[in-house]
Amino acid sequence: MIEAGQSWPTETDVVEIRAELSRFGVDPEVQVALVEKLRVGEVWDSLKPGASPIDETTVTDTRRVTTLMRYADGSVKASTVSVPQSGGGVEPRGVSECIVTNATSYGYWARDCHVAEHWVLFGLDFRFDWESIRGSSPEITNYGTAGQFCVGCTIGGLQFSRVNRADVRLTGHPVFPMPIPVSDTLTIGVKIVNSAAQSYSLS
Repeated sequence: MIEAGQSWPTETDVVEIRAELSRFGVDPEVQVALVEKLRVGEVWDSLKPGASPIDETTVTDTRRVTTLMRYADGSVKASTVSVPQSGGGVEPRGVSECIVTNATSYGYWARDCHVAEHWVLFGLDFRFDWESIRGSSPEITNYGTAGQFCVGCTIGGLQFSRVNRADVRLTGHPVFPMPIPVSDTLTIGVKIVNSAAQSYSLS
């Protein structure tokens, strides 16, 4: 809880929030309205459990798949997941993420891949290795290195769980300095579907 005379978000928080909103292409006028919602204790549509975006755009480049979801009040949420980088047995120059090793006609192994979910106010991410072998179901073979950020708040209790051999989740619990109606449990996950890594979130 904040003390008497204090407010959240602070002016420092607002600068950070608006910088993130700008990064995702949110108009300045919408940014002002979203900050005001926080100041009066209202939750953004992007943070409401079960809310559906009004627009969703997915961009795939050589290193990652990024999906940006826009909601009715102008708030946004973004997810990213690594695309395996083939080096023919040698790490591609300048690339240190999701390197394919030991690629053969029987399949391949991708290591140090990255998945992240970004709600502007907070985010979670982690690293994972996975393999796709002919004749076997894809498997996430290793995971860890959990990361988090929270603007003017904290995220505690980070914990991994394995749903099945091809699906792993990271859960955390955000704590804000004043009550706002946001879920107290955030979950991001990655699963291997059709020999490709897909990110998802639960909140």
